[in-house]
Amino acid sequence: QIVEGQGYETPKDGSRVHLEIEAAAAGAEAFPSFQKKLLDFVSGDGQVPDALEFAAMDMKKGEKAVLTVKCPDALLRALLELPDELPEVCLRLSLESFEQAPTLGMDEGPQKVERAAARKEVGTRHFKAGRWAMAVLRYKS
Repeated sequence: QIVEGQGYETPKDGSRVHLEIEAAAAGAEAFPSFQKKLLDFVSGDGQVPDALEFAAMDMKKGEKAVLTVKCPDALLRALLELPDELPEVCLRLSLESFEQAPTLGMDEGPQKVERAAARKEVGTRHFKAGRWAMAVLRYKS
């Protein structure tokens, strides 16, 4: 069931995110061995598959959504323990909570330079790994 989230804020780059994967299915057929998974990650750092990162960054606290992933990547298949031959996967997600990270505009002097350099380094890592969309987000201000 889809539920609208609270407020208007969504996680930003660098936020600590608590996302639950409540269910996974191939089309209308649920995976009988699937166990709920609570993911705790920093958005934008590449700790979870891109599809989950982008979905979480568009959700509000308490929101429940259905995400259809066409051509799930190896990282998502491994995380959910899915077979290799699936053309698409439907996931039921719930954004439990998140702690917003400070933005670069809030930092001053050396802190701002350090955070920008760290952000650039993560973007470079994503770029080298072929995760283009995630890399672009790390280079934006």
